[in-house]
Amino acid sequence: MNSIERTHRGVYAVITQDNNILLIDKARGPYIGKKDLPGGRMEVGEDEETALRREIWEETGIEAKEFEPFSNETVDVEFTDPTEGRILMHHVGAIYTTSQIDTTDLNTDVHFEDVQGVGW
Repeated sequence: MNSIERTHRGVYAVITQDNNILLIDKARGPYIGKKDLPGGRMEVGEDEETALRREIWEETGIEAKEFEPFSNETVDVEFTDPTEGRILMHHVGAIYTTSQIDTTDLNTDVHFEDVQGVGW
């Protein structure tokens, strides 16, 4: 069986508080059922920080203000999509840390696109 080959470039944030890290629960895609950093795909016209700010708000309900580059990671992952079949995804992630964040509005019951919850 042939695989569809795809590249996914995303931006992600390491958000910590009291020695805990904020993670989302994945609801679809290659990481379904796993924990992940908040973040995702950049939209047309967005720079990395704008995309990251938007993704964090969509997935957690909180606003992040300042970011520092942390790491760039690349992984190839193969999975089966229910509508597209077998996919080989080259996943490239720019990872940032943020020190200026107010978690007062954290929504741990987020169900948005590929997110089915948030927690420390």
